[in-house]
Amino acid sequence: MAYSLGPPLNFGAILFPASTKLKRGRGKRYSGSAAFLFLLPATLLFVVFVAYPILWVIGKSLYVHQANGSDTSAASPTTSTSSAIRFFWIVARNMFLWGLITIPVQMLIGGTIAYFIERHTFRWRGFFRTMYFLPVVTSVSVVSLVWIQIYAPYYGIAQEYLSAHRDRHDVVPDR
Repeated sequence: MAYSLGPPLNFGAILFPASTKLKRGRGKRYSGSAAFLFLLPATLLFVVFVAYPILWVIGKSLYVHQANGSDTSAASPTTSTSSAIRFFWIVARNMFLWGLITIPVQMLIGGTIAYFIERHTFRWRGFFRTMYFLPVVTSVSVVSLVWIQIYAPYYGIAQEYLSAHRDRHDVVPDR
């Protein structure tokens, strides 16, 4: 006598209920809330690691932290001088020019290289794609190795700092 556990589970029906049917056309497209579920992780990462820090820095740049702990507006008459305002506009102009020059040049060079890799390489296409993307991955890997060394539990710089200042601030409780 053969035992059966029943029909196999249909994970497609579980993940995408009847309200989110696949539309047939040029490609498979999800309608309804299923499409937003695919966008949610990327959107959350963007908001947490890109948008919020930018807005936080802009907000902090509008205030000057005083020695007594209070924050005053950077535009108040006591903190704004003609040299500070002139310096601000020089920095703003330089940032605008930097973006205006570097972004189109990088896009043009990167797009041209990507075009030639896609159009004129067949046998070595995967190799060229890897070599083109390698500097991005390498820099992230090197930064992660540096931070691992900083936070190393027995010999890292952060551990040395915390152990030196433990008596004054009790940052890490004793166990």
